[in-house]
Amino acid sequence: MAQRKAFSLVEVTLAIAVLSFAMLALMGTLPVGLGSLNQSMARTVVSNILRGVSSEVRQSDFAALTALSVTGKSAGLTWFDAEGFPADSDPSRQAFAAVVAVTDPGTVSNPSIDAINLPSMGDANSSPNSKIKMVSVSVFRGEPLADEANIIGSGTFFVGDNGR
Repeated sequence: MAQRKAFSLVEVTLAIAVLSFAMLALMGTLPVGLGSLNQSMARTVVSNILRGVSSEVRQSDFAALTALSVTGKSAGLTWFDAEGFPADSDPSRQAFAAVVAVTDPGTVSNPSIDAINLPSMGDANSSPNSKIKMVSVSVFRGEPLADEANIIGSGTFFVGDNGR
């Protein structure tokens, strides 16, 4: 009578132990991968928010910039949902807040800004850069706070009055 070849109970147990150890190692990398995915998605959304606010600022009337009513909201605050779409009307969708600040370039003391040679766009009766504004946009996750550590994205650019 021929003997049947099969795996013994010890071999099966060892195989399951090795497979379990490998699966456990793979499962340990999931939180890191998901964290990276969430961070990447947030960066993309913040980038889209900054791009959208920048575009809206550049298309707005220059006089509206000096009044800080860039987006039609008080104090330059605009809410966005988790995908980067405006969400001012629905508080349950508000995930990101963008704060827009408009200043005159001459009133800011910053070596990196001072090094920029801005063209003189003023006339004889106005200051040299009265027709140039510096726009800073800060994006927060959730409620905007005064603490800069809560800013998850920011951008600064200059806007000039082109006579529109």
